[in-house]
Amino acid sequence: MDAKKRVAIIGAGISGLAAIKSCLEEGLEPVCFEQYDNIGGVWFYTEEYREGQGARAFDNLTTNISREMFSFSDFPFPSHLPPFLTCSMVHDYLQSYCENFGLGKHIHLNTKVINIRKSPDYKVSGRWEVETEDPQKTQRDIFDFVMICSGFYKKPRFPDVEGMDTFRGSFEHSMKFKDAARYKGMNVLVVGNSNSSGDLAAESARYAHQVYYSVGEAEFDDGTILKNLDAILFATGYHLAIDFLQESYKEDDGKLNLYKMTFPLWQHPTLSLVGCVDISESFPPITELQCRLVARVFAGSHKLPSMEVMANDVKKKNSFFLKKFGRYKYLMPTIIYRDELAAELGVAPSWWDLIKAGPRLAYQYYYGPAFPYYHRLWGPHAWRGAKDAINHALEHGHYAKQVRHVQGPDVEGSSFMLRFIIVSVLAVLLTMMYNG
Repeated sequence: MDAKKRVAIIGAGISGLAAIKSCLEEGLEPVCFEQYDNIGGVWFYTEEYREGQGARAFDNLTTNISREMFSFSDFPFPSHLPPFLTCSMVHDYLQSYCENFGLGKHIHLNTKVINIRKSPDYKVSGRWEVETEDPQKTQRDIFDFVMICSGFYKKPRFPDVEGMDTFRGSFEHSMKFKDAARYKGMNVLVVGNSNSSGDLAAESARYAHQVYYSVGEAEFDDGTILKNLDAILFATGYHLAIDFLQESYKEDDGKLNLYKMTFPLWQHPTLSLVGCVDISESFPPITELQCRLVARVFAGSHKLPSMEVMANDVKKKNSFFLKKFGRYKYLMPTIIYRDELAAELGVAPSWWDLIKAGPRLAYQYYYGPAFPYYHRLWGPHAWRGAKDAINHALEHGHYAKQVRHVQGPDVEGSSFMLRFIIVSVLAVLLTMMYNG
């Protein structure tokens, strides 16, 4: 019997746990390295900031995505939990996920990856040398594949603001924000335009004398200039950085050449970046789809397109982001990206799948909430409980966000609606035939 192919998985947060499970589903041998003493990544709360962790959970962190949208595709949150989850609830869920699928025995805690480079025989084998460090030893080992699941938002980005060197107050980045008690009675400026900046502005308002919220420097469109500020809190994002990877994965201008934001366009598709993407909505379903796709590629169950096709796809997406943002900012349109991954993976339904599913489920797939459970109805590693999870979520869930109201760039609304009506009618007729 051939030995199982070994996969080095970096990080045991949401992405890393999904990666371990996906590798096990495909008959691969996952070896996960987690630099800290617990799983969960950002969702493992600590009183003190841990160097090298990137973003951290602050005291009152609560998800802004409902639990039905935040879950993995085959492991719903317990229904007794509130619709929006505290940090500890998410971490408990990840612990349960880990225990339920037997992932813990594949995780090496307190083990830091310090170097990943091509193996001496890479040109032939595509293998990688991974160097790790734990409290007892430093070790090098050869792996067939690598999944980097630790994120690449580690180095905080501070805007280049004129006069910052003479500012007499305090300033910090959201990366190290724990609570707003230190800003009690102060005049605070929060700079940023993302979810985290809104969270931090709201938190600071509980203690500060006055909070100002700006998406640029402290000069507003109406000409107002803020004076007498005591503190500035920057929620201005991160520079892309994976310090331990020796191969270059980005260009000097920040451009990434990643197929499906996952596979570098290298000689061998044996290393992947998982969860290294900005998402405007729910993160777990996206990173899980990435993991499932990567595991199938590594196992030889799925073949990626030719290098030419992948390069053209990457070029098209890079042009889109550059035109939209004026720079290479990889904020993915969530539903479209999910559908792309699902189609590549083979878990997006065909028209025949939808006909067999019946008109109600077919309608809900396109026009109802975009639950992650749909990606376990069809294709590899389907889950028998997916349909019940969808029905339960529709009856009892909270899903104010992520309704599939967008269409792919190559689909015209009128023709799409016509096709859907035809499919729905056929589904009704078939149902009547079966029942008759």
